Amino acid sequence: MKNDRVAQVLIDGNWVNIEFSQLKAGDRFKIFESDGEEIKDFATGNTEFVAESDAFLNKDDVWTIDIED
Repeated sequence: MKNDRVAQVLIDGNWVNIEFSQLKAGDRFKIFESDGEEIKDFATGNTEFVAESDAFLNKDDVWTIDIED
C-alpha cells in the first residue's frame, strides 16, 4: 500500500518536507494527508508533534513513531 502522506519537520523555524522514516527523537513534526489536510491529535487538537523515538517499522511493516504526550 502506498502512503501519500507528507511529513514536515521544523528546522531553524522553517517547515521542511522529510521522509517519515527519517524522523528522529526530538524532532518537531507535522503530517499531512494527500489532500493537504493536517493530521490532528483527536484528544488535544494539536497538529504539531514531538518525536519521542526515531521512526521505526512496526510488526506490520508500517513506519511508526512514538510521540510525546
